[in-house]
Amino acid sequence: MVEFCRGESRDEEDILDFANYVFSAAHQPHDFQTLLPKVYGKGAGGAGYHYLAKDNGKIKAMVCVLPTEFKSGTQVLKAGLLGTVSVHPYARKRGYMKKLMEMAVADMRAEGYAFSALGGQRQRYEYFGYEPCGVQLNFTVTSANIHHHVGFTSKTGIQFVQVEETDVSLLDQVYSLYQRRAITGRRRKDFYRICQSWQSTLYAIINHHQECIGYAIVSRDAGQFSEIELADVSKLPQVCKAYLQQMNRDAILISLAAYERKKISVLAEFCERYELKTNESFQIFDYRRVIQMFLEIKAQSEGLKDGRFRLEIEGEAPIEILVQGQRVQISKTEEMPDLMLSRRSAMGLLCSPIFGYGAYGEDMSRLPAGWFPLPLYISGPDGF
Repeated sequence: MVEFCRGESRDEEDILDFANYVFSAAHQPHDFQTLLPKVYGKGAGGAGYHYLAKDNGKIKAMVCVLPTEFKSGTQVLKAGLLGTVSVHPYARKRGYMKKLMEMAVADMRAEGYAFSALGGQRQRYEYFGYEPCGVQLNFTVTSANIHHHVGFTSKTGIQFVQVEETDVSLLDQVYSLYQRRAITGRRRKDFYRICQSWQSTLYAIINHHQECIGYAIVSRDAGQFSEIELADVSKLPQVCKAYLQQMNRDAILISLAAYERKKISVLAEFCERYELKTNESFQIFDYRRVIQMFLEIKAQSEGLKDGRFRLEIEGEAPIEILVQGQRVQISKTEEMPDLMLSRRSAMGLLCSPIFGYGAYGEDMSRLPAGWFPLPLYISGPDGF
């Protein structure tokens, strides 16, 4: 008999064994306890995040929904990040995954999640309401760029110091810098584990006065900053130089959100190349709150023209968006909307990096100039 249920603490060991088996068999050896300690680490208590299909008590399929909060100012959005989507190789084509995904999406709607995000093959998840969108910028900085921009022979006096969980004082300084970001949400007690996601390494950036001037979360292969924060963004060229010298590397990839305008401006001056891409596949459940948060962030980071716009999205009450003096107000309206969109078109049109290039078949002139795309973004450590 097949049972579809939520995981319980008693399932914890079976969940970890199942995830390791399925992903190791399909790809390369996986140890999720090490790869994702925020979900599968000892004491993480992540069993209840999982939707399970059990056949006679044995797990045959699984979906994890990691609840996460994203904060900006006084606003808080609850998001569900999906991962470890897996089916036993001998139990495929039985509809288990379809059932679990439908359960997960229905529960997120019912429990007041503002949005959900996942990675994976596009069409597979479009069936459940997900659309590739969000805006991410990747900058490649090489040693040649550094040589011509700031010189590469002299030392900077900057060091990258690996942070350990026992380095309480240093970790507090790093966490204080994290809280300067436009979007936060990681609790101090969870911060270190989150920074370790996918075997990433957390580094404090220390100057010649032994002061912590920033931090970087660096990928397992040491080739990417999935997140970097600096007290003084103008020091970014020197920080890149110090990293390449210390790690004896020829290049580093830096991933940023569209609202990290100061970092973008500095990197654009000397990087080898940049790439504009989608961030994840998203599904928005509460457009009013998502538009409010990310439009406010856009107003703060780059400024918005004053205006009024009425929008109706499939399944949602029509809303009116008012921008006045960089203040954003959203309210329900009974007036005729300026634009009506399906849910899929709304995600693509309002949140996609190919906004303005004729995607989704809409007349862009009907949208207020400069308001969209929303800078929807999940930093690498926060993702699944």
